[in-house]
Order: sequence, then structure tokens, then C-alpha cells
Amino acid sequence: ALSNQISASLQRASLYSKSQEHLRVMSTIHAVSRVIISSLDLETIFATVVKELKESFGYTHVSIYLLKDDYLQLGAQVGYPLEMVIYKIHISQGVTGRTIKSKTVHFIPDTSKEPSFLRADDNLTSEICVPLLKEGNVLGTLNVESDENRILTEEDVELLTTLSSPIALAVDNARLHAQVKEMAM
Repeated sequence: ALSNQISASLQRASLYSKSQEHLRVMSTIHAVSRVIISSLDLETIFATVVKELKESFGYTHVSIYLLKDDYLQLGAQVGYPLEMVIYKIHISQGVTGRTIKSKTVHFIPDTSKEPSFLRADDNLTSEICVPLLKEGNVLGTLNVESDENRILTEEDVELLTTLSSPIALAVDNARLHAQVKEMAM
């Protein structure tokens, strides 16, 4: 009877832990969605997304790049040493370039084994690069990199893939708004 009670308690604790994680994911998606609805400013959107990902999930390094012609230009970042920040990446370079070309998520569990990895911090050990897609068009990338203190997993890949759609929608809306504003001027 005691072992049954212990087993039931462990199952309840596991379910509680999973529900807390789902709640955290939903809260972050809600926060990102709230920004999408309330802002048409790219800088605000980018800054909010990188801040939310760092605060909610403990990611040590987060960046968003926007595709302009054949270059990815940094929209916002958090966690990188300022002297190593990469502001502009050609689409032929690095994991981000490969992500743009293939329009698929790239998960690099060990960056030391990836020859095309662009190092923006000497302590980085893994990377997830997610394309921001709107109707099959790549608008940019969402990059999360980590050091040995925060191991990236397939669960992180799923989370970032889920978040990429509302982020892409916000980017597209802000770009269209800027175009209309420019045309009106």
C-alpha cells in the first residue's frame, strides 16, 4: 500500500511539473502575441522577443536577424559580448545561412563539431536556428545559443518552432506597416 501511495505521489509530482512547464510556454506565447497585437515597430518586437525568451526560459544567448537582400541583419540580441556581436551575416555563411537556404530548423547540439558555426561568444556549445517563415518566404531567423550551463534539447527546438510563426507574423505586419507609411509620405 505504501509503495502504491509513493508511486501515485511521484506521478502527481511529474504531472504537476509538466503542467507548470506548459503554463510557462503558454505565458511566453501569450506575451509574444500581445506584442504582435500591440506593436508595429520592429525594434520593439525584436527587443521584447529576445527579452521574453531569456527571462522565461533561461536562454543565455538569443538573437533575431532580419533578411534584407542577401544579408541577415541583426534586429536584437541578448547575452553576447558586445565586441563579438555579429551585426551582418551573408546568407552563404554559417548555420543561419544554411537555415535561410533550406527554410528548415537547424539544431547543433555540439558547436565544436560544426565547421560553419559563426562564434559570437567563446563559451557557446550548442545552437538552434529557426527560420521566420510567412507563406513560404523567409523573413529572418531566430537564434538561440547556449553555454554549458544551459543545455539545449529537442524540447527547445519544438518551443522555438512554435514561437517562430507568431514572430514571423509580427515581422511581416511591421514591415508592411512601414512600407505603407513610407508610401504615404
